[in-house]
Amino acid sequence: RPMATLQVLRHAQAQPFARRDHDRRLTPDGAADARAVGKVVAASGVPDLVLTSTARRAVETLQLAMDGGGWETDVTELDALYGAAPDEVFSALATTAGRRETVLIVGHEPWCSGLVGVLTGAQVRMATATLAVMEVRPGWDGSAPSWCCLTPLVPSRAADRPSMVEANFQITYGRASPAAARAVAAGFDAVEIHGAPSHPLSPYLLPFHDRRGG
Repeated sequence: RPMATLQVLRHAQAQPFARRDHDRRLTPDGAADARAVGKVVAASGVPDLVLTSTARRAVETLQLAMDGGGWETDVTELDALYGAAPDEVFSALATTAGRRETVLIVGHEPWCSGLVGVLTGAQVRMATATLAVMEVRPGWDGSAPSWCCLTPLVPSRAADRPSMVEANFQITYGRASPAAARAVAAGFDAVEIHGAPSHPLSPYLLPFHDRRGG
């Protein structure tokens, strides 16, 4: 079975208080970030299915992302994605995604960062409105994928620069991912990728090191 693509999106910035945590809505800045990251989702591949937490901030993020990116798809809201652990999230994915090739999950910390870490081994910090994209093999129907590759990880402050994001995505995905896949197919247990601070890989794997203005 070919590799599938998993996109993980943390909800955008939300108001700090509400009558219930579940009811917190996005701030104006969060709404703008959600629209911007929707363009990044479109550039990295419109999902065949979206699984989202039922929390208001997650649902609003998804709605604004679709509006900002100009795309639509099937959406399933799951209570299980609110306050879940990474293994529970992957279990929900495995039982819901079916034969879809690209799935987007919209949710919360700490499980967004935790899920990326469990699947790829990468230590990342998912700020609000950050999108992580992973190539997952063999798909969704196992208890855990046997091999995953983190391609871009795009922070919200980079999402309003679609030309830069698209260029970096094409470089990262077009070169690093196939090279890593060939190495794994050849029998290597691990692949190490080196990049200078100015290289496109660095700011997306470590978004808190991205200090570029604009």
